[in-house]
Amino acid sequence: KRVVLKVQRPGIGPIIRSDLHILRFLVIRAMSSFPEIRNFDPLGVLDEFERSIIAELDFHLEARNIGRFRRIFEDYPLVRFPDTVEEFSSSRVLCMEFLDGVKIRDAREAGFDMKTVGDRYLRVAYDMLFEHGFFHGDLHPGNVLVMEGGVLGVLDCGMVGTLTREMKDQIIGITFALRQGDHRTVARLFYQIAIKEERVDYGAFERDVIEVMERHWQLDSFSDMNLGAFFMDIAQRAVRHQVRASPAFTMMYKGMITTEGLAKSLIHEVDPLEAIVPYVEAMIAERFSRERLTEDLFYNATTLSHLLG
Repeated sequence: KRVVLKVQRPGIGPIIRSDLHILRFLVIRAMSSFPEIRNFDPLGVLDEFERSIIAELDFHLEARNIGRFRRIFEDYPLVRFPDTVEEFSSSRVLCMEFLDGVKIRDAREAGFDMKTVGDRYLRVAYDMLFEHGFFHGDLHPGNVLVMEGGVLGVLDCGMVGTLTREMKDQIIGITFALRQGDHRTVARLFYQIAIKEERVDYGAFERDVIEVMERHWQLDSFSDMNLGAFFMDIAQRAVRHQVRASPAFTMMYKGMITTEGLAKSLIHEVDPLEAIVPYVEAMIAERFSRERLTEDLFYNATTLSHLLG
């Protein structure tokens, strides 16, 4: 059986941990010398970076991620994640099935139908984000193969993110409001999902969000937006108001930027924003279904009962 061995560079763990200690020291010194940068939550950013990179040092975690993706997509034959060979894997060596294909950036030259390739790529990426809430955090061209029959192969599952159902609802709500051109609702929904450090001048925050939205909507068309960059731009602007996105949302923004960027640069036959629309429609229908409303009512009632008790 043909396999690939991913081997961790000897001694890299202590080097990375030492570098992280140096970064933390520098961040703390910078916060002491320049108190205004606290608004950007540099320690929070560093904590998330440290969590992510330390997790990637343990190949057992990547093997578990691959196994979870394989279960999620087991009924979707047009994408494959490499099977892992447990008996030849460890925390520093990962033995995986060899996937034979070309990098997605070379698929056009190899003669593949790029409309089909693009549709499949966006479906896989958006299924992860908006349906399963467990997504690949770095789905760039180097991590996506196109194999015989146009089947996609996905590699390097060390960096992943998760979204709760409520988080998915909120992102879909913002996307729907964007599509409608509803600037004020976008500001309100982003404010709801953000972390507030102290009292916020909501009026000033709303004006800044609307300004960012108008800049991204220069052509008054949802289809002309770069959605991931829009979310990142709002998150950066919100920091001025002591409002910041949670790490889970930051990872999602990164995932969306990577997905949109790949599609727009390599596969002009597909529209990454139009591909989101069915997910928006499906989640709105599910959000207001009788079963979901009953479930939410029960959850809210039990939560209120617990708080009053």
